Amino acid sequence: DEYYRAKESILGPLAEVRHRLDVRLVTAADALALQATRSGFTGLTALVLNAAVVLGALVFFYQRRVLHPLLSLNRTLQDLMARKPEARIGYQLEHSEVGELARSLESYHRAVVTAEQERWVKSSEAEIDRVLHGVEQHEDFGNRLMSKLVPLVGGGWGVLHVLESGSGLYRFSGGFGVAAGGRDREFQSGATLPGQAAADRRLLVIQNLPADYLHVVSGVGSAPPKVLVLVPVVLEDSVPAVMELAMFQALTDPQRALLEEVAQMVGLKLAVLLRNQRTRELLEQIQRSNRLADLALEMTHCGYWKVDYRDPDYYWQSERAARILGEEIKPDGRYHLNHEWFSRLVEADPEAARRTGEVYQAAIDGKTPNYDCIYPYRRPVDGRIVWVHAYGSLERAPDGTALAMYGVYQDITETYHAEQQLRDSERRFRETEQFFRSVLEQAPDGLMVVNDQGMIELANARCEELFGYSCAELIGMSVDALVPQEVRHHHPALRRAYHESPAVREMGVGRALRARRKDGSVVVVEIGLSPLPRREGRGAEVAVSVRGAQRGATDAGG
Repeated sequence: DEYYRAKESILGPLAEVRHRLDVRLVTAADALALQATRSGFTGLTALVLNAAVVLGALVFFYQRRVLHPLLSLNRTLQDLMARKPEARIGYQLEHSEVGELARSLESYHRAVVTAEQERWVKSSEAEIDRVLHGVEQHEDFGNRLMSKLVPLVGGGWGVLHVLESGSGLYRFSGGFGVAAGGRDREFQSGATLPGQAAADRRLLVIQNLPADYLHVVSGVGSAPPKVLVLVPVVLEDSVPAVMELAMFQALTDPQRALLEEVAQMVGLKLAVLLRNQRTRELLEQIQRSNRLADLALEMTHCGYWKVDYRDPDYYWQSERAARILGEEIKPDGRYHLNHEWFSRLVEADPEAARRTGEVYQAAIDGKTPNYDCIYPYRRPVDGRIVWVHAYGSLERAPDGTALAMYGVYQDITETYHAEQQLRDSERRFRETEQFFRSVLEQAPDGLMVVNDQGMIELANARCEELFGYSCAELIGMSVDALVPQEVRHHHPALRRAYHESPAVREMGVGRALRARRKDGSVVVVEIGLSPLPRREGRGAEVAVSVRGAQRGATDAGG
């Protein structure tokens, strides 16, 4: 018992201590667990908040750097599609995918704008071409042209000045918004601003016009234009017209391009208009008076013909035209194009026939405004070859299809052979001239031609040896320069005296004459004078022959 009591007294306190320690440990564990729970909750909360912050930052960055730019670019594209002039593509300076996209859109936009401008120029030119189709009078041509062109370029006033071939003056030939007083102006090339544009052959733009320079007047008011544009119509080596336009705004690049394209088209159409007008005048004269027309055709060795393209294998020609070609006179005047007309060309000259066929087809296809050709033709009636000048004008349907060709033959055989003889005569003349010039150059004496002013007009090679000057230096030189210094002042009077009584004679008979060379030395010479026949429009001329005797000392007087 003692043992158990001692054991209990020892183990009891130990058990109590253990119990208390367990309680404290459990309490501490609970506290730690609670603290851990709170710490985990706090960490989780911090993690969630951090994730939320990161997500918010990502959303903010996406909206600011991606979404907003994309939305802005989308709005800009919509504005561009709506053709709003203030629309601009932003974000092109960004160093990101958005910047790459913006720059790509800008490049595409520029390409689209350029293509649109080119399309506008071509379509506008086509509209003007349609308006001018079939016009037959200059003023109607100018009115239609300006009525279409001026509004297209945003102008309010325009005039077409056409060159009149007879006077060389540019005159009013139609306009848009022009008052009655503005129709009487005329000018030459190089005079006034339109004349200067014609002389320079380039488009001129005059800006900041004075307020009182010109007024564009409508039914409700008027206003002064700010810009004057002058466009010369250049056709090969000529300027047949000048377009003058007044505008309220500066000229844009597409408008300038349109004006330059239209100027080229107007030049071609004016040339066609002039040719057609001349053809109509000829045909109208024939229709007004058959008698006068027949007389004119007889005097000019002409005959007329027609090709109806509803029956393209045949052509009709007048009796006079058939006589020119030596064809059989047919009651209906109907001949086969290939078997009768073209085969005669081939017999005369196959190469000329080929060229004539190409010119004829080009006129039908519209590549040339008219058919105009000269060719040899073998007449079947006698086998003789005649030279014919054929000219034809086409009648076309509204779609451009050739309906008929009306034309005239002219027998130019005599003229052609006369021109050939003239060319042969000119060739023989050149050969003769060359022969006599060679004779002149081979002459043993120096030969010169001097006019009444004492100027040397001609010198041969022997003169070069005598005086030391080249022929090029002698021609145009005063003959007084070849006279020694001490007697030079007397020489003009001697020349005048000779021209008052010209005759063939020698100078200084019985005494030695001296001439001055280029190097200052003198040479003793014998000189002969002979007056030459007068030439129209020229003064008196003298042939001078010079023969050297011996070289002398240097002329101290120069």
